Amino acid sequence: MSNLETWVDGPADGESTDPVSKKTAALQKLRNWINKMMRIEMTDTRILVGRFICTDRDGNTIMASCHEYLNPEVCGFSDEPRLLGLVMVPGRHIVSVSIFK
Repeated sequence: MSNLETWVDGPADGESTDPVSKKTAALQKLRNWINKMMRIEMTDTRILVGRFICTDRDGNTIMASCHEYLNPEVCGFSDEPRLLGLVMVPGRHIVSVSIFK
């Protein structure tokens, strides 16, 4: 299973299980996410929130207008979010992804 397929949900009821159809559906879902607000939880417990720009086959993700939120339970202090701007998040460090509707 490719990283692209792990990023998106499998086929819904009645959808084709043909690999080409699945890839097309996954690409369409990613295209729909462009310019939507995205929340990424990372392996080091940081949370990044920004506008989704693109991803690659390895799951590396680029976000614009990104803010970083630290987990106060891990770092020992509560801090305001830090503006990062344009970021590239390595796919291997992504734990979860959610899109704000």
